[in-house]
Amino acid sequence: MAALDWYKSHFAYHYQLQAGAERIDLSGNAAGKVTEQEALKAAAYIEQRKRLLYGNPNPIQTMASLHRARKVSDDALRKIPAPVKVDPLARLQELVCEAQQLIKQLQSADAAE
Repeated sequence: MAALDWYKSHFAYHYQLQAGAERIDLSGNAAGKVTEQEALKAAAYIEQRKRLLYGNPNPIQTMASLHRARKVSDDALRKIPAPVKVDPLARLQELVCEAQQLIKQLQSADAAE
């Protein structure tokens, strides 16, 4: 069982968990299909593990630390454009509008069939 747990802990296993993919048991026989929920759980696992391994670097903090360590000059630092602030509510409204348009297009396509 330790070998199976080791295998299941690797990214490659989780990347293969795509919704609708055929599952294979240890004997090589078909053992069902990967569900949408299992695929989403695998994607979340990958994201979580990547954050743990690589962190979530903040570009502003990274640049500030490089500047403090004198690896980036004052002039170079001034040339970097400030990040654009995005209003989360406005972005959410944009996404809702896009989603509504996609739903209408899908409904039109279904009606045409």
